[in-house]
Amino acid sequence: MMTIVVGRPGMGRSSASEFQYDEFQAVDKALTRDQQHDLRALSSRAEIGSHNFVVTHSYGDFRGDSVELMATVFDVHVYLANWAPRP
Repeated sequence: MMTIVVGRPGMGRSSASEFQYDEFQAVDKALTRDQQHDLRALSSRAEIGSHNFVVTHSYGDFRGDSVELMATVFDVHVYLANWAPRP
């Protein structure tokens, strides 16, 4: 299990952001149809494949629990953020 986080130091996931990217990868086995269906409930705009789940968003945070997804479904999680100051 591996998580990679890229962003500005000191900024938490709860901070408002301009752009966030979450990508989860299943290495050992493909996602089942039920797992893909459950992932769709987390984001209607996500890209869901047989081994991956990708969510990009500009407002708000990812609705899923990254830690839970890593513990139960995925092997790798990449999180990127580009925070912009609010006026």
